[in-house]
Amino acid sequence: ISKGYVSRPFIGIYNFQEITEEMSEWYDIPTGIYVGGVVPGSPAAKTGIRPGDIIVEIDGSRITSYADLNSVLSKHKVGDRISIAVVRDGRRKVFSLKLGEMPRE
Repeated sequence: ISKGYVSRPFIGIYNFQEITEEMSEWYDIPTGIYVGGVVPGSPAAKTGIRPGDIIVEIDGSRITSYADLNSVLSKHKVGDRISIAVVRDGRRKVFSLKLGEMPRE
């Protein structure tokens, strides 16, 4: 109410895709959220998340779908710090990311 709009947490990824069990088996990659792009200057960019990374866990919660991602983010607010695990080139990397605010446009 104080801002006149709903403030939602923002990681800063786009063109993402769910990696299903079937896709995981076909391509020998983990299930999760494939990052197609990273918004320049976003929390993801500042943290070091790159296109091609696969988000597999946030704050200890397994991420296998867009619904999982939304569920975890809905429990946080702008400015919260989260732990986000990705798989890059077959290796797991964990980042600490400070959530930004979803752009209004």
